[in-house]
Amino acid sequence: MDEEKWDRYEQERKIIQPETQVQLELLTATLATGTVDETVRLLLRSRSLWLDIVGMVESLQMDWQLSDPKEVMLLLVRQAQDREKRESPLLTLLEELEHSGVTDPVAYLHQLVRQDRLQHGMSEALVSYEQLPYSHLVGIQTPAARRERWRRAVWTIMMHNRACARSEDRWFINHWAVLALAGGDPLALGRYLEARSEGLRRHHDLYEIHPTMNQKAVSIIDALQIPEYPLPPGGEEVWAQIDEQQDL
Repeated sequence: MDEEKWDRYEQERKIIQPETQVQLELLTATLATGTVDETVRLLLRSRSLWLDIVGMVESLQMDWQLSDPKEVMLLLVRQAQDREKRESPLLTLLEELEHSGVTDPVAYLHQLVRQDRLQHGMSEALVSYEQLPYSHLVGIQTPAARRERWRRAVWTIMMHNRACARSEDRWFINHWAVLALAGGDPLALGRYLEARSEGLRRHHDLYEIHPTMNQKAVSIIDALQIPEYPLPPGGEEVWAQIDEQQDL
């Protein structure tokens, strides 16, 4: 069987068209791969990598329930930017601790965190995230801080939708929209949005907003910006109640 396979490969090699051979030789010279055989192997490896990337994007697209593969890439870029914002100050702090003579900066920080939790009863409730400016929230990675960022993102989209004069300028509130604005963990965000699905449904029904309306020429991160100042008490819940009353 192997002999038949290699015989077939050899026959195919012999019938390569001259134009194809010329193109392969030009590519070999351009890529400086040395031989036509190495050029072909490089092209095959690149094709294999591309297929792997396509498969990964399609898998994430289904998991995140997104309609456009470009939305997956946008979220991946946003998450990378979020990690850079988070990690850059931490790396600077670790370097400063090392320069100051701390032999194990990571253990030192762990100890500080444990002491702080003991002093504060291990409760996030002592931190009023609702009162913090948004720029401060971005640097805090506790679950409560992430929920507050999502709360403000949802409120920002709702407020924008309510003020729009044209229906096509509105945005559907889903994973992609909130993650693009506020970042965070997609799975945790899914649970957050699911818990508020009824209010979101009423909002979308009232303004006749559908997922396809997010397919705009402009990105949501260019069209909307989460306010720096804290939200009014109740945030998006207040707007949901106002919308519900209008629907009546």
